[in-house]
Amino acid sequence: MAQSKNYKGNKNNKGQQPRNNDNRPPRDKQRPPSGDNKNGANKEDRPKGKPSKPSANNDLVWFSVVMLIIAGSFLFNKFYLAPKRTGVYNPNYKSPPFRKEGNLHFIDAQSKRSIIEIDLEIANTVGEQNRGLMNRRFLPANGGMLYSYKESAPRTFSMQNIFLSLDVLFINRDQEITRLVEDRPPLSAASIPSGGKVQYVLLVQGGFCKAFNIRVGDHIEF
Repeated sequence: MAQSKNYKGNKNNKGQQPRNNDNRPPRDKQRPPSGDNKNGANKEDRPKGKPSKPSANNDLVWFSVVMLIIAGSFLFNKFYLAPKRTGVYNPNYKSPPFRKEGNLHFIDAQSKRSIIEIDLEIANTVGEQNRGLMNRRFLPANGGMLYSYKESAPRTFSMQNIFLSLDVLFINRDQEITRLVEDRPPLSAASIPSGGKVQYVLLVQGGFCKAFNIRVGDHIEF
């Protein structure tokens, strides 16, 4: 229906209340729709549950506790336990030096020719044989330690407390290599038997015998 030219809104309806046919409150008193909420939902519509912040804080606390335990264990080991272990993790530990006391030749069993000559450290006392290469950090590539016993007998060797990889040669009284065990790993408690009577045991760097083709049946001279 077209309005008259004199229509000026409610000004022509003096004394009348604003139109409110459906009994709704005025617009300024109406509850804003749910879409007008800044968070996109009314407080009543929010899911109930534990807030996320306390859970995150608990995770952070446990992480901090674990890190403190790890750091404490490291410091306890470094400054209390480690100095009590000879030669292990101790920056002030000095490895016993290699003492050259002679020379040793490997002799080929067939040609009777010298294969190679090495420097030799000899362990011929009970104390030297008990210490051997224990806690050593160095053995020359052209050097070895010879255990020289007064009599021939079955022998057993162990890599316990030895920090080097070694070839172990068992040698009888005729100075013939009767058994050869190569590349024994350091700190192994496994026993290495001679497999028969021997009078000498020679220790050289792991891989030495393979590099120079040293075999059972070859001889030594020192």
